[in-house]
Amino acid sequence: MKPIKIYLADLTYNTVSIANDAFPLNIGYVGAYCKERFGDQIELTLFKYIEDLEDSIRSSAPDILALSNYPWNHALDLELFETMRDIHPETLRVMGGSNISHESELQSEFLRTNEIIDVYVYLEGEIGFSNIVERILQEGEINLQRSHVKSGAIGGCLFIDSEGKFVRGQTIPRLKALDEFPSPYLTGLMDKFFDGSLSPMMETNRGCPFSCTFCHEGHAVYQKVNFFSLDRVNAELDYIAQRVPPQVHNLIFCDPNFGMYGRDKDICTTIAGIQKKTGWPKDIKATTGKNKKDHIASALYELNGSLQMWLSVQSMDDDVLDNIKRSNISLPAMMQIQSTLSANKLPSKSEIIVAMPGETYESHIRSISKLVTASVDTITAYTLMLLNGTDMNTPEQRDEWGFVTKFRVLPRDFGKLANGKNVLEVEEVVAATKDMSFEEYVELRRLHLIISTIYNGKGYAGLFKFFRQSKLDVFLLLDGMLRNFAQAPIAVQESMVDFEEETRDELWDSEEDLRSFYSIDHNYDQLVSGDLGANLLQKYVSSFLMEASDEWLRYTFTVAKDIVSEQLGDNQSLYRLENIERYSGARTRNIFGANRLDVVPEDFLEYDVEAWVLDEKAKSLSEFRFEKPERVRFLFTQDQYRLLEDYIERFGNDHQGIGKILTKMNINSVWRKCVYSSKERWAEEETPDIYYSLLDEQASGGVIASKANKW
Repeated sequence: MKPIKIYLADLTYNTVSIANDAFPLNIGYVGAYCKERFGDQIELTLFKYIEDLEDSIRSSAPDILALSNYPWNHALDLELFETMRDIHPETLRVMGGSNISHESELQSEFLRTNEIIDVYVYLEGEIGFSNIVERILQEGEINLQRSHVKSGAIGGCLFIDSEGKFVRGQTIPRLKALDEFPSPYLTGLMDKFFDGSLSPMMETNRGCPFSCTFCHEGHAVYQKVNFFSLDRVNAELDYIAQRVPPQVHNLIFCDPNFGMYGRDKDICTTIAGIQKKTGWPKDIKATTGKNKKDHIASALYELNGSLQMWLSVQSMDDDVLDNIKRSNISLPAMMQIQSTLSANKLPSKSEIIVAMPGETYESHIRSISKLVTASVDTITAYTLMLLNGTDMNTPEQRDEWGFVTKFRVLPRDFGKLANGKNVLEVEEVVAATKDMSFEEYVELRRLHLIISTIYNGKGYAGLFKFFRQSKLDVFLLLDGMLRNFAQAPIAVQESMVDFEEETRDELWDSEEDLRSFYSIDHNYDQLVSGDLGANLLQKYVSSFLMEASDEWLRYTFTVAKDIVSEQLGDNQSLYRLENIERYSGARTRNIFGANRLDVVPEDFLEYDVEAWVLDEKAKSLSEFRFEKPERVRFLFTQDQYRLLEDYIERFGNDHQGIGKILTKMNINSVWRKCVYSSKERWAEEETPDIYYSLLDEQASGGVIASKANKW
């Protein structure tokens, strides 16, 4: 019997910028387990890119085509199954992944609606899929596999049999000793994905002890946490570090609660050693644990700020948290944690979701205010998405909370297949509830834009430090910007009007109407151009960074000065605020613009604002006054320049590309550095020469600002 030819794919769109740039670790586990179990009896190929799979199924059809099913590639999977059926109808079409209900009735409905799927692998994909392969090998006839494979229940699998009956195989118990699954890295299966476009993904454990109703991991089946051994994890980290291309700066952890367990500090220590030796990774993306925050802070300290703590609160309202079966840390506890983070120069992030069950406009405002009060560095706001397989996405929950749902295109998740068909992914989101109107939802999204533009990223860290030292409420500033747009520069007003219009227009009443609209080439082309279908917060933040930073700066400080004048009332405070404004504007100017090296912001400052911002001793700005005004230039370091260039090369420098970069990179790491003119100040710089180079030296990597040495 010839080997069974298997194609395993976890696909991503790459139309405007790569939508999902993580290694396909999931299919790597499935493939590694199958290779260990069946050896030369199978011929295995893994895929990430659509065009590679399309070419392969046309040139050499597989016996089994198995595709991972997630919200970001579900429609794509179905279209490729259609292509596969047209080319080679005997190929067994298998799907697996978390994007399916746990309820038998809904699973049956899913398979009947999507009859193109022969078998669905449920839960433990490694074992369920290998059971399909075993069934085929038992039959001994590959060409008859589609007629024979569904002759009886298969453990871990779902299908509709030849008589139209829904068959659900025995649920596979979750494996406790995870090292029994061979490593996709150490077996070499991941080697082809070190291509400079993808970021390595790691998994150190599986399962989540929490029960959040909006999350796949919140289902009871996942609540037991099992671990890979530390030896295995460390070996994989070493393997990745030896092969990751120099332009890839990220590491992704897919653990639901990284940092929460005692051993995670040991993992961080290993990564810190790799960082010291190789410089990789510069940025680590992970969802940190939902409790034991002090424990997590200790682990993160090992990583020198390359991993930010996620205070994943979603809401700070107790009633809302009860409604979603979640408990949170209290505000006093959060304040204590934030103090610990600040003392150790560790950044923090938090997620918050609008339109949660029982949430009102006022309670959402209060949640944001509490996070700002706690000095959380970055607040990321999401619209509630209803996911298949979550406890929230049920008819009962929809009715209880009065969900009014709309449909929108998943950003960057669209493309044109080789057959010319336009394909896109759609998400169902909650735009109103019985407790929150649609107009309130739109108003809150405007606030989210202000937070994303002004508060996040520490571009205006000096302004917020000044407010906090002056006992002024930072949220008062953000709220004031929301409610006083008549004071804003025209460019800012127009930006907010456009954002609100797009917020309304991106939502459709039905998925069918949305798909019909974008099936037309002219409309689809607007997705490609970025005119439609982009992540709106990312789109408008990138616009701020690329085109309107000065206007947003002016509006922010106009509102800030009004508050300072009203509540403090002294000219000296306003004078210091003006220094902070000049400093903030120069360091954030033209970070991603095409001519960012030609522009060298400079100003005269009466205060050493940067030293004050970095000071940990709670000194006031008045203690950092120069004897006489200092001439200051704001430049990129070589490391900053190279980091920006690497990210732009991977994702592009249009709005969609920059938006993607903002999700990958700690923006605080690329704000311009201030460089002083006086010799006395130069003496304090570690290596001032790194700031200076002519443009013609860029090719040799020396970079930074044109003619910067000619003052």
